[in-house]
Amino acid sequence: MTKEVLFLRLLNDQRMRLVFLLFAVFVYCDFEYESFIYGKYAYAGFDYEPDGAKSFISYALLLLGLGFFFLKGSRMLKAIAALFFVFLYIPNLVIYQYMELPLGFLLAITLFLLILCNPGRTWVMPKGIVLKKRQHSLFFLGLALLIAIPFFVTYSINWNPKLFLLGELTYVVREASHAGGNPLTTYLFNPLFKVLLPMLIIYGLKERQFYLSALGFGLIMLLFMALPHKNVFFSVFVVLFFYFFKDPLKKVGIFIFGFLLLLIAGKMLVLYQDSLFLESVFYRRFLMLPAYLNIVYYDLFKDIPLFFSHSILSSWVEYPLDLDPSHYVGLQAFNSAATNANNGFFSDGFMNLGMIGPFLFVLLVGWIFKFFDALKIHPMYFGVFFLLVLTLRSSALLTAVVTHGLWALAILSYFILRNSNNRSLLPTKT
Repeated sequence: MTKEVLFLRLLNDQRMRLVFLLFAVFVYCDFEYESFIYGKYAYAGFDYEPDGAKSFISYALLLLGLGFFFLKGSRMLKAIAALFFVFLYIPNLVIYQYMELPLGFLLAITLFLLILCNPGRTWVMPKGIVLKKRQHSLFFLGLALLIAIPFFVTYSINWNPKLFLLGELTYVVREASHAGGNPLTTYLFNPLFKVLLPMLIIYGLKERQFYLSALGFGLIMLLFMALPHKNVFFSVFVVLFFYFFKDPLKKVGIFIFGFLLLLIAGKMLVLYQDSLFLESVFYRRFLMLPAYLNIVYYDLFKDIPLFFSHSILSSWVEYPLDLDPSHYVGLQAFNSAATNANNGFFSDGFMNLGMIGPFLFVLLVGWIFKFFDALKIHPMYFGVFFLLVLTLRSSALLTAVVTHGLWALAILSYFILRNSNNRSLLPTKT
């Protein structure tokens, strides 16, 4: 094989492109930390104490994590791993070099990536009922309308088109709507908006039953005008973006490339327009703030793990705080008890179980994604799992399961989406 042929093969390898993009995101985040994060937000708690040994460890773990993508595993799981690489691994690798983040946190995330990329043992699906294809449309239609009814009964639709500008009116209407809510709509909100309606939109497009997609889109827009949550609004465009392209690695590669361009555009705005908004939103708030909160969670709970005393074990374990955990963290980190400082399944694991928690929780979450991969779901539905990644990144694990729709995603995936991919993702291992 000539050098030219080898170069072309490497250039056309989706894994190589993905690894290059991930490395580029890391380089951007690392080089921008001192000038932007520390330079402009040191007052918010970010520190800068470079350590050569820690930088060596960080770069070594980076290369190790990038190497996982060359294991012969599922392309869907590698795509999921790439998202967590950007959203979880890179920010913690960066902040570890300059602040007091425990090495154990990085090792737990590294293990998580290995679980996702490793071609080893996966789920063996038990035989169960799978609805026939001709029943899917009726099921989706009936279930969507049934669950939407309590929302239309409970909330009033605000027909002001300015809601779609996502400005101050959005917050005013949302606060007024929450005051009139009830436990049923609160519990069904995430299963409806993060699971069922996005699935309905993609199913309609995939099966060319466009009335179902129109119904799903229309219900989301109508309910947005009643409960204007920005994540509800943007979830439509997320699932539509990931509808295209068959290869999950290509989907995620295009997303990461676009995300990198946003970061670079943010830097350009800082340099030439003195505008911090874009870089602050996508770099500081979306990437680095959760990594910083990992340190806050470590400092606050290293001596007082909660052992689920605020949730499922509250009847047996005494809760040691005056506020619920997320608002306690908000008070300590931001001097505001009104701030809800949830920080995802990773911090949740440490908060409840100490250092063993992150390792245990990455095992659980890794096996959750292996369960979905074993169902051989069509990659057109990847956007729904992108929403799951964002949920796990910002919510406690039990909260994600019980109230954020993970249970609904598991049930619908098993009984409706199972084997929806005629060409299984699992044999396509590179």
